[in-house]
Amino acid sequence: MLPVTAVPHKDGPKAAMERLDGILACYLGTHNFHNFTSKSKGKKVQCSTDASALRFITEMSSKEDLITVNGVGFIPIKIDGQSFLFNQIRHMIALAVLIYRSGASNGVFDRVFSSKDPDILFPMVPGEFLFLDKCHYRDYQKRVNQHDTDMSFKAGTALRDGFVKDAIAAQMAKLELRSEIMATWLHWVYTSDKDINSFLPIFDAMSANGGARGAQGGSHMPPLEIVIDPITTAAFRNKTPYAKFNQLRHGFKLW
Repeated sequence: MLPVTAVPHKDGPKAAMERLDGILACYLGTHNFHNFTSKSKGKKVQCSTDASALRFITEMSSKEDLITVNGVGFIPIKIDGQSFLFNQIRHMIALAVLIYRSGASNGVFDRVFSSKDPDILFPMVPGEFLFLDKCHYRDYQKRVNQHDTDMSFKAGTALRDGFVKDAIAAQMAKLELRSEIMATWLHWVYTSDKDINSFLPIFDAMSANGGARGAQGGSHMPPLEIVIDPITTAAFRNKTPYAKFNQLRHGFKLW
């Protein structure tokens, strides 16, 4: 569930979803997701050439209707795949949001999927908006359970959809209203009150593909006191993003 504030558009949410869909489509198929997870000894992926970094994505779209709960709008993004790496989904959404906001072309994906170039770091969105919708048993149904119980769970779709909106989305909206999680995260991403070199490569990749470079002399991340959102040109002011970001992390104990 992506808060609509993450991807503003002058023509409204529908236009935002169309633009976002064009970005999300780049994830379809089999790609090397080594840059979308941590790499270290003992981890699933230890280097960019590990075969275990390959993942097959069968669907990634924002084509469902906008969900609005207590004044907070969410774009439901459906992600369907055979399996996922640790933190892969949150990195996928973060990269899509950054590409959207910068106006870069989808050529950025050539860089992040490459196993030949140096590793590249980019942030991941907070985990409060991610949830498991359902598990699929299509292959199992075909191979083993063809004549037994229907494992598509279609009979419970209406109840599930109601629970998603009335319980899950409602809780997400409550958190967003209380703590401005998405705005705080965006502020943190675009400011330099962290390791200044951390995310420069991904901003370089976006710039190389026509993305905005920021408002202060072409810098990727302007000084803290004059941080400009490249998509709305609005200034982020009167906040201490890093401190607030960490406060949220420890307060929720979720990410």
